[in-house]
This record gives sequence, structure tokens and C-alpha cells, in this order.
Amino acid sequence: MKIDTSIPLSKILLICIIIGAYQIPVYPETDDVYADLAVDELYAEAVDAIEGESGKRKYIETVRLLRLAAEAGHPISQYTLGDMYANGLGVRRNQKQAFKWWRLASESDFALAMFKTSWAYLSGSGVAESRDMAKELLEKIVDPDVRLDYGSRFFIGQDYGIMRNVKGYASYYLGTMLIEDEPNDKSVVARGLQLIEDSASLGIIESVLFLAVSYASGEHYTVDVTKAKEMFKRYKLMLSDSVRRRMEFVMVGLDPLANNDIQDGLTATSDELNFLVNQMIVDLVREQRGLPKDKRILTDLEAIELLEIAAQSDTKRACLDLALILAEGDEDIRDGRRAFAYIEQAAEDEWRLAMYNKGVMLMNGVSGKLDKELGKEALRKADDYGLYVARLVLDEEMSPRLIGEAEALKICENGYEKKDPRAIYSYAYRLKMGIGVPIDYNYKKLFKLFMRAAKHDDAGGLFEIGTAYYWGDGVEQNYRKALEWYEKAKEVGSRNANFEIAYMKSKGEGCLINYDVARKLYLEICDSDFEAMNNLANFYFDGLGIKKDEAKACELYLESANKGSSIAKTNLGRAFQHGRGVEKNLEQAINWYEKAAELGSVFAALQLVSIYEEELADLNEVTHWREVAAENGDIDSMLEVADRYHLGRGVPQSSYKSFEWANKYLALKPIGYYMTNKQFKAVRCLAFALMDDSWNGYDPEEAASLWHFLSDRGYYESKLILAKMHEDGVLKNSKPGSALKIYKSVYEDSKKQDSKKYMAWSAFGVAKCYEKGLGTKINSENRVKWLRIADDIGQAAASYELALIGLEKEKGSVEYKEAIQLMSKAANYKYTPALFWYAEYHLVHDDDLNQDSLVIQWLKAMARKGNAKARKLLREHNIEYRENKPIPDKNESDDEMPFFLEIAACSLSLEQLSV
Repeated sequence: MKIDTSIPLSKILLICIIIGAYQIPVYPETDDVYADLAVDELYAEAVDAIEGESGKRKYIETVRLLRLAAEAGHPISQYTLGDMYANGLGVRRNQKQAFKWWRLASESDFALAMFKTSWAYLSGSGVAESRDMAKELLEKIVDPDVRLDYGSRFFIGQDYGIMRNVKGYASYYLGTMLIEDEPNDKSVVARGLQLIEDSASLGIIESVLFLAVSYASGEHYTVDVTKAKEMFKRYKLMLSDSVRRRMEFVMVGLDPLANNDIQDGLTATSDELNFLVNQMIVDLVREQRGLPKDKRILTDLEAIELLEIAAQSDTKRACLDLALILAEGDEDIRDGRRAFAYIEQAAEDEWRLAMYNKGVMLMNGVSGKLDKELGKEALRKADDYGLYVARLVLDEEMSPRLIGEAEALKICENGYEKKDPRAIYSYAYRLKMGIGVPIDYNYKKLFKLFMRAAKHDDAGGLFEIGTAYYWGDGVEQNYRKALEWYEKAKEVGSRNANFEIAYMKSKGEGCLINYDVARKLYLEICDSDFEAMNNLANFYFDGLGIKKDEAKACELYLESANKGSSIAKTNLGRAFQHGRGVEKNLEQAINWYEKAAELGSVFAALQLVSIYEEELADLNEVTHWREVAAENGDIDSMLEVADRYHLGRGVPQSSYKSFEWANKYLALKPIGYYMTNKQFKAVRCLAFALMDDSWNGYDPEEAASLWHFLSDRGYYESKLILAKMHEDGVLKNSKPGSALKIYKSVYEDSKKQDSKKYMAWSAFGVAKCYEKGLGTKINSENRVKWLRIADDIGQAAASYELALIGLEKEKGSVEYKEAIQLMSKAANYKYTPALFWYAEYHLVHDDDLNQDSLVIQWLKAMARKGNAKARKLLREHNIEYRENKPIPDKNESDDEMPFFLEIAACSLSLEQLSV
């Protein structure tokens, strides 16, 4: 289903589009503008184009650049170009072309490309189906002796997401294929099981589920309930909130383009990823409920508890299973009213299997309410949507009973064998959607099945043939034919076809634009289809083929929103924000945007970010809605949230959260030879997180490898931090002499570039080396010399150090009077140690210090933020203050900010970094 949210093009542009609707863009073999660029630079230009300005993505430009780099043999460009063809971004969707480019990239040992190519062979997408070729590629990915060179060069390393997870998933799929293909060969099965165990060790949740069920059922192992429960315990742990997000990252990481604005922006979101994880819960519950009670991993009560967790994320399958267990379980858990409540929740979107069971419950009075007429009405709806078993009940060929997906599938298969058109459609639909069976990606096979049903004027079959032509699934994409088949489906009563025809008429897809016809078609179904009502409202809001009436549009938006449309809620928020059709009301705009964002609307979440940032100046709310947008798949928000958790802007500082979000961002924006500023920022978050010893991800060696990665690309900041790590001896191979060498190198390089910020920091580092005797003898004069260089540039830390030399009468050339001036200079820079020196000085020497003085006010503010030294000073001088408790000191013994966090806290402008 497609939701119309765009503003219509001008009539002139529409004519151009109609004339060229079926012309595939032709790209020149060379391009004067980009002729002198290296392939990695072309790829970088392509990335910039797909990111676009102001959120506007330039897919056609991206394809043009990718093609130039791909034809020059650039593997990541070849792989990404394949994804563009697979998703229809900037080009017509073409699985053959997708396969061609994935295969070329895979020849360079590019793991992601090999994985996609194996998937194409398995599904017969763009190439003749070949299970052997798929296994050959998967074997190459899992082979420990094969170096996946392009994987390690284009991405940040196996432990940072994509490579590791591709290997995990490749192991899982290869293992299951080996077991399925040769179940009687013990050695092959043993290897398959070992691969699945390896996959489980890499955190692939499907493998953990497979092992849990296998130990419980005894299918591949000797029955071992203890091991089964251990695996299940691990499985439950993986479903905790923190690890579930990690699993979402794994799933997204397998397809860098999966969350871009495909199909009018209606793409996989984190809600859908949650749905995939929740499906696994349902699968596990179903698998174990078929076992004897002494071999079950879960009791019915535990199953209900897990299913309720899944149901909270609005997982319809979980609601259905809950209803079946509560309606048919043992007496101690049987609850007809709760069962009916869950089946109603599952049937909200008129899911046919849920509608069927709702009808049976009403006919049998399971909920305590007997209503045969309403029951038959629900059964008719299930039949209308193609559920063969509902037709059998209505025709009294079987007694009405509650039924699960597996049993429904068997009945459909029986009808399929009898060549009943409705059963053929139902069987094909289950294969397409993965209902009760694994999803079948062989689109040509599905097309043939739907065509068999369509030849008998089955509404569902006719509709699916139209959809196949619309998207080019199993057949060449053709809007005109799609429209023809939708028209046929509409004639036999398909309301979904009504919607699709209306959408195509309004967009001029396969026909000339006809707003009048589109509006009438939406009007026919808007009583039961809230998205049709939203699209109808757009006609009034924008004056499409009708007099513009924003007030009327808002009435329709409100009705659609109240029925559950997130798009309508967003449109209402926009109307209230700008006062279009309703009186301008920011509070109401926020209210509707929040409701839409809670349903997964990224646009609504970003509008809330804009409002709280620009109009209400509420940093906490800005961060909250940024994170909501990130959770719903907005890539730029993922990076923004990572940075906010890194710096503690609007949220408590959290290295774990920063690492997690930066990791997710890089999975979607893999790094090539050329790195964008955004990618630099993400890697920087990873490295800083690994340097924080307050969480279990602390790993200075890995952090150093990332700083080296950035340092090789010319980022001065990373070189400074590497020097500091050598200075402090936190690395296994720390070399004090290396610190001095790096500091001086950065100073000379930044001096040539006139980068005063890094001149100051590197000069300060050189001074520290002379102070500690690192790589040189201790030399006070040289220390003061380099501190003065840093001080002259404006380095507050250097001013403070020089002041201490004079105040403590150390050897050097700093007089007491100058020291006081330097301390004042550092304090004016708001350098915390200098401010504390002044505060302590006043507390000691000013006996009549006013409680409302600026010094006391500043100390109280620092104490409320959790600063240990401020609290200590106030306690020592018996000064009371109001204490906040939400963010305690990370280390109450630390009086000063660690060096690397000082650098992180600086307001670095990425555009000013010297590369």
C-alpha cells in the first residue's frame, strides 16, 4: 500500500514524466566533471549524492557516479550499484543487473557481495536458481583461511559489525542447508551443526533458537533438556532491550541500503526489526508446544509471558498465539475473555487468520459472548482475503474450531491439490509472506501460482498479479499492466485494488493523471481504510482537481488519525504548526507529532526535534526525539544520538550507548578509502567509548587501532590522542619516546597548515614530555618554552600550568605577578582547574565571603552537576546547597577532566580539521 505524502509536480514536468515514463536513464561511459577522480573519490561523491542536501537524496546522480567507479573495477561501488538496481533507486528495478554487479564485486572477495550473490542464487532472483553456487559462495565466506580483503579494507574491522555478522549469518545458512540437503550423511550433518554453533557464538539469534529447539526435540542431538534450557536462557538474554538493539543492528547491517527512502519512504523501520525478533519468540513457543511436557523448554505460563512481551510491540502473530493458548490451554491458564481481547488485537488490520479465529470465538461463545451473525461476518472477511479454511466453515464442510497457522496451511495445501483457486491463492500468499512457512523469494514461481488463481477470477490472485507487475517481482515491471490487473481485481470486489488504482491515477503511473477518478475511488473505501481517507484529505489540502479546502482536509486528517493513521497524525501536526486549515497551535502540533512518532514516523520525530531545538530550546527533548528518529531508522539521527551520548548532551553520558549508535551508523554507512566527516565522527565516538573504563567495552588496544585508522587519514586529533596514550602508558607496547615524536610532528604539520588549535595542543604535549622526561631528559626551561608557545596561541591548560610554576616557585622564568595574570587568563577561558583555584583561594582568604557571591554560586552549580571537588569544598566550609542526584560522578576521586575527554569536550568544527 502506498501513501501519498508528496506535493504534486507542475503540469509541464508531469508531461515530461509521462512521455519518458518508460525510458531507462542512459549514462555516459565518461564524464568530464569526474574524469580525473580516482574510483574511491567517485564512490565518496556517490555517497554525498545519496545523502543529499537538506535530506533530499539524489539517487540518479548516485547511480551515475557508482557506475563510473564500478566499471573501473571498484568493488564497493559494484556492490552498492547492485543494491540500487535491487531496490529501484535511481534506476528501474532490475534483479538481473543487481545480480551482475553483486557477482562482479564478489569476485574481489567482498563478503557482503558474496552474501547477496548467494541469496540471488538461492532465490533465483536475476539468475537461474542454483543451490550449489549459493553454497560455494557461503563456503568461501565461512572459510577461516580465506582473507576477505575488501571487507577488511572497506569496513572498520570484523569486530565492528558487518563483517562479523555476515560470517555469522553465512555460517547459519550454510549449516542449515547442509543438514537439509544431506540429512543421512552424519559427517555432513555434524559439520552443519558445527557451523550453526559457530554462528551462535557470533551472536546470531536464529542459530541460538535452532540449537535450543534441537536440544529439546532430539532432532539433531541427544535430548538434553538442561542444554536446551541453557540455550533458551541465552536466547532470552538476547531479547533484553540492550541486546535486542544490537540484534537490530545486525539485521540492518546486512543491507546498507535497507533503510533508505525506498518506496515513498515506507521502508523497514526498527519496529519491523523488532517484529522479526518477536517472530522468533513465536516460533520458539510453537516449536516447544508440540513437544511432550517433560521435554519442553517453556511452561505454558512462560510461553504466555514471552508472547505478551512480543504482543506489546504489536506483533500480530504473538497476539494470535496468545489467544489460542488462552482459549485452548489447561484449566489453570484458560481465559476466554483475555483470549478474545488478544484475537481482536490481532484482527485490527483484518489479518485473515485472526479474523477467522475471531469468527470462531464469536460463534462458539469462547469469550462469554455468543454472536453467530458477527462470527459469520468475520469469517466472510477472512474468506474475502483468501483464507480457504474460512470458506470451508461457511460452506459447513468442517465444524468451526480455533486454528493456528500450521493447520490452516495444511488445509490450504489440500485445497491447492484439489485445484481450488482460493486455496491456490492462499497457499501462494503464505509462501510470499512467510506465514507458517519460510518466505519464498522465488518471485517467478509465486507469479505462476498467483496467475493460476487469477485465471479463475480470484480477487486475491488478480490483485497479486497487479502488484507483481507494479514492482517487477518475477516479471518485467510494467505500470500499464499493473493497472489493468488491479482493474480486474476491483471488478470482483478487491478494496485493496481500489486503493492502488486511486494512487496510480493520482500519480500518473501507467496512465494520465486523473484526480477526479482517484478522488472518487478513495471515497468509495475511505469508510474502512484510514490511509485512503488520509490520501483523500491531500486532495483538499493541496487543491488537486478540486477547490482547495484546508479546513475540510484537516477534518479528514483528524478522522483518519483517530482510526490509527500515522501519516494523518503527521499531517495534522504540520497543519497545527503552520496554521493551515486550523488555528496555529504549537501545543497541538507537538501532540500530533508525538502520536505519529510513537507509531514510527521519522518525519514527525524530526519535526519535534526542530520545534524543541529552534522554538522551545529544550535540549533533553531534542535528544529524546532524535533517539526516537534513530530507533525508527533515520541514519543521520543515529550519528547525532551517538555524539550526544558521547558528550552527555541532553542525556547522561554513556559510552555504551555512544558505541552502540555509532556502530549502527557505520553498518549503514560503510567506509571506503575516502571517509566523510560524518563517518569520521562515528569512528571517533567508537574510539572514545573504547577508552572509557567505566563499562565492559573498555579496550584501549582497539581504541588505538581506530585512532591509527584516523591518523593514517591525516586527522591531527587522533595523532594527539595516540601520543597521549603512549605518554600515559595505557598500551601494551607504549613507547614514551613515541609521544614526544608524535607531538612534535603534529606541531610542525599544523604550523604549516596554520591550524592554531592543534599547534596549541601539540605544544602542550611536548611540554608534558619535557616535564616527565619522556623520550628526552627532564628540562624545565624547555617545558616553559613550549608552554609559552601554547599559551600564546590561547591554550588555557598551558596558561594554568605556567601559573602553577610561578605560584609554586618551581624552576623557570615565571614570576609571581605574571603567574596571577596567567591564572586569571585561564579562568577567563572558563578552564575548570583555574576556576577551582580562584574559588578555593576566596574560601580560604575571604572570611566574610557573601553566600550569594559569584564564587559560591559557581561552586553550588558545579556541585549540583555532581562535581566531587565542588561538593568537598562546600562541605569543608559548611556551605549548604541543593543536591541533584541523577548523574553522579563517574570517578569521585578525579578532580580534573581526563585529557582525552577535554579534547572531546572542545567544540571541534569538523570542517576546520586538517586532513
